[in-house]
Amino acid sequence: MRQQMSLARHVGSLAAVWLATLLAGCGSTLPTRDDGTLSTSAIRSETAGPAPTDPDQLLAELAERYQGQWSNQAEVFAASENGQQDAASSLVSQQIEAIRAPQFGRRVFRVRISFGAPGQQRQRLRLTRFAYDSSRSLVRQDVYGFPDANGYIQLAAESEAWAELSPDRLRPSPGCSIWWQRRDNGRWVGATDPGQCAAAELGESTGSVTEWLQLDADAMRYQQVRQVAEGQTAVDRQFEFQRARSFTGWFALHPQGDKATTAPAVGAWHTGRNLQLHDQGGSVVLPRGDGTPSGYRLELARLHYPGQARSFLRLSFIDANQRSLGYVFATDDARDIGVNLGWLQVGLQAQPAVAR
Repeated sequence: MRQQMSLARHVGSLAAVWLATLLAGCGSTLPTRDDGTLSTSAIRSETAGPAPTDPDQLLAELAERYQGQWSNQAEVFAASENGQQDAASSLVSQQIEAIRAPQFGRRVFRVRISFGAPGQQRQRLRLTRFAYDSSRSLVRQDVYGFPDANGYIQLAAESEAWAELSPDRLRPSPGCSIWWQRRDNGRWVGATDPGQCAAAELGESTGSVTEWLQLDADAMRYQQVRQVAEGQTAVDRQFEFQRARSFTGWFALHPQGDKATTAPAVGAWHTGRNLQLHDQGGSVVLPRGDGTPSGYRLELARLHYPGQARSFLRLSFIDANQRSLGYVFATDDARDIGVNLGWLQVGLQAQPAVAR
């Protein structure tokens, strides 16, 4: 997760203890961070049984939790509701998929990152691997970039071509490895070695940064910290990602779209049964019968209004001019969501979740 975008910059007086205790150079204990404060003691209050000690079991658990579709659309929506005009530009989505690339190791993933609002997105591709480091008793995550990302961006996760990819075609990130530790409560916490990751390795300017992550079953928190002066650090960027829930379904679209006034001829409907969306702002442009884009787009999002007790699902219908034509709501745990507008009919069903 190497973001090149810019959120509001927070300069604070987090003491040098942040960098000094994030990860001791040869230590095996990572810190716990909660709401901006740092503590060197692990959280033990939500004990879920002792953490596994077998390296293969640790790797399997972290790898299973790490992969999936992640997005910070919930915090972007909250920022928009609070009046931030350019909130959509801060949208970040990650698609993390396991790949078979034994030349890099046993636990290897393709990470496809999208920045910005739908239709204005920039993309970045990463390859990352997990391995157990017995000298620290921690899981190490190494990250590789693609100097020519366009040459690989269309390579599907299941493609056998990954096994043929030569390591010298990638760019490593020296000093930017993330060290992971599992807490007894099931939470994973990761950090880079303090001040060892050069910002240039992340596609940024100068200086060095420290990265911190917290990974729960359905949430991932990320923070990048830069030391700006003796005893002072700046939070360059921070995100809170939610795991996406996948939906599949069908649609039927009148050939005249929302301008339709009469029923179409038999067989004239544009239909499809392979819609795929996720509830973290996933969107899809509906195709016509000949496969060309109709201009009409569906968007599914799990949202939370400030002051409300729970989140909800919203399925939106948007035209080619990005004009909202309407939406329908459901509870956030709904297994089905759909609509019949006459000229547009949609039915979506949630896919079974994987235990993590």
